[in-house]
Amino acid sequence: MSDAAKASAPPKASRLALPRWLDPKLLLGVLLVLIAVLLGVRVFASMDDSVTVWALKGNVVAGAPVTGHDVVAVSVRFFSEDQAKQYISAAEPFPAGEIAKQDMAKHELLPVASLTRKSTTERLDFPIPVKPENLPPVRPQDRVNVIVVTGGGGGSKGTFTMVLSDVEVVATPSSGGGALGVSSDSGELTVRVDPKKQKDFDQTKVAGLLESGNVIVVHKVR
Repeated sequence: MSDAAKASAPPKASRLALPRWLDPKLLLGVLLVLIAVLLGVRVFASMDDSVTVWALKGNVVAGAPVTGHDVVAVSVRFFSEDQAKQYISAAEPFPAGEIAKQDMAKHELLPVASLTRKSTTERLDFPIPVKPENLPPVRPQDRVNVIVVTGGGGGSKGTFTMVLSDVEVVATPSSGGGALGVSSDSGELTVRVDPKKQKDFDQTKVAGLLESGNVIVVHKVR
């Protein structure tokens, strides 16, 4: 081709290049970043997915009243909403007039089924005449056994009789009558008895046994 023909030939058409922001690699990178951000937001949101329920400040025995002074609100993350509903929510003030249906330990979460507004059993309060040397250090809500020793004169060992087994201390000689509203002005130990849990229980018989010998109180450790 002559130089004249080359000079008259039309120029080659140039193709338009895609903008760099439409680069598939760049779009894929942006998509991965967005996915990572969304996953992070979801993880942080789930970390705060907890509810507030009531837990006990101390040990509670069956039949004892439970008030707002006995509980503390704690945040707990449950595995499901149904599981959370099994415990008493602290979103509202603790209800008044509740009674424990079972023994519960300090820091234990309060299940809805663990409280009732009616006493599950009829309980009796007994004054126990006991000498200071036969009374170990006990406090209200502790559990004790009450034993009476009869005989034992002339060097004999005497007879030990279990009068009350595993009963709750309501007031002690040192409590000044402030425990659960029961007076201890006489200096006697007061215990709360569940007749259904005592073998062959007879109130008159127990009172007679307590006056028949030397009373010894034994502290039951949980």
